[in-house]
Amino acid sequence: MDLANHFFNNYLSENEIQTSKEMKVLIVENNEGLLNFMMTTLSVYFKVFKAVDGKKAWEFISKQIPDLVVSDIMMLNMDGFDLCKTMKSTYETSHIPLILLKALSGTTHQCHGLGLGADDYLTKPFDMNLLIQRIKTIIRNRGVVREKTLRRIMVKSSENILENELNDKFVKKMLEVAQANISKVEFDKDEFASAMNICSSILYKKIKFG
Repeated sequence: MDLANHFFNNYLSENEIQTSKEMKVLIVENNEGLLNFMMTTLSVYFKVFKAVDGKKAWEFISKQIPDLVVSDIMMLNMDGFDLCKTMKSTYETSHIPLILLKALSGTTHQCHGLGLGADDYLTKPFDMNLLIQRIKTIIRNRGVVREKTLRRIMVKSSENILENELNDKFVKKMLEVAQANISKVEFDKDEFASAMNICSSILYKKIKFG
């Protein structure tokens, strides 16, 4: 039996397949005009939420666990870099894709953002169609990564499966839990989540997008 496939697919099959329209996208932007424009445009494709600075964004992210975040870099209270670092270094949120927005071009800022774990980077002003395509590409690529992970996860190795350390530890722990409970017929998603020390909704999102 392919243990990884069994637990990935069996768990996901018990949840409604998430469409783009059902995805929660958080926009973090302190320019009210741009924020409203982005919300209006993206709401055609996603469930869109907003925050005007990094601090308010983190409060929302830590409680609501959105599917993707689009954030400006230059903000009060907590800038985009600090938000990215906090997200990617927190177990419950490390899997959430993040696109950073910067008003000025420059490879230094871009490399810094990507080095912190940002999934993409756009320079203002940008075409909204480009942002939409970037979001859809991230979603598609996450699916490809998941399939590759399924093929590699059964190979016992000390090498990292995923680039983000927290996500890598999560996947390896998940496999350990699966191996320990594969013979238990009544081992359901709630017990699985409990063994992973997270709630079932976060477990689902980390399996699907992590």
